[in-house]
Amino acid sequence: MGRPRIHPKEFYCLECNKIILNEHGFSIIKFCSKKCRGKYWSKNFRTELVSNALKHLVGWNRGLKVSGMSGKHQSERQKEVMRKFNKENNPSKLPEVKEKMRLAKIGRTRPDLQGINHPNWKGTSPLIKLIKGTLEYKQWRKNIFVRDNYTCQECFKRGFELHPHHLKSFSKLLKEFISLYPQFSPFEDTNILVRLAERYEPFWDITNGKALCSDCHKKTKNYGVMANV
Repeated sequence: MGRPRIHPKEFYCLECNKIILNEHGFSIIKFCSKKCRGKYWSKNFRTELVSNALKHLVGWNRGLKVSGMSGKHQSERQKEVMRKFNKENNPSKLPEVKEKMRLAKIGRTRPDLQGINHPNWKGTSPLIKLIKGTLEYKQWRKNIFVRDNYTCQECFKRGFELHPHHLKSFSKLLKEFISLYPQFSPFEDTNILVRLAERYEPFWDITNGKALCSDCHKKTKNYGVMANV
């Protein structure tokens, strides 16, 4: 006995209604392609699957009481009453609490965040100005410009207002320099520190500088307030 003859069967794609011919006839074909199957499932089952999954989640605000004024228009008088109520019922605003907080902070210091250890420390203005006014600094600046042919090393414009940009910020160099001489104050011993700075080689290393125009200089990571970051 020979094998029974299998007759091809026709099916319609559930997504695009295209006729599908199944020559084997053993199973039901529902889609003509993976693309149609994906579209069909997205439209008919994805929302259902997501909603079923969310049924088991509890909202963070479930059970919390909502203010009766929530979502309603409030007059200026109502707002003023609420401001007064919140101010009078805020413990941190009470005079005795303020005094207690003030007394708790008296005598507390943070040496790790003072002076040169503070993240925003940029040196003392008089000392910076004095160092940048030395012949050594002016010569370092000139050497940078000559080496770079008076050309911005980012946009390559020539003849514009040029700045000598420190690859390692001047503030960090100054911080390291002052830490070498803890016996001298950057406020009271500026004359001594300036003379020492004239012999501090990292200040005058031309490999730590490059010529930039004003606009390109402002785009650098260690320009201005970012100098110590």
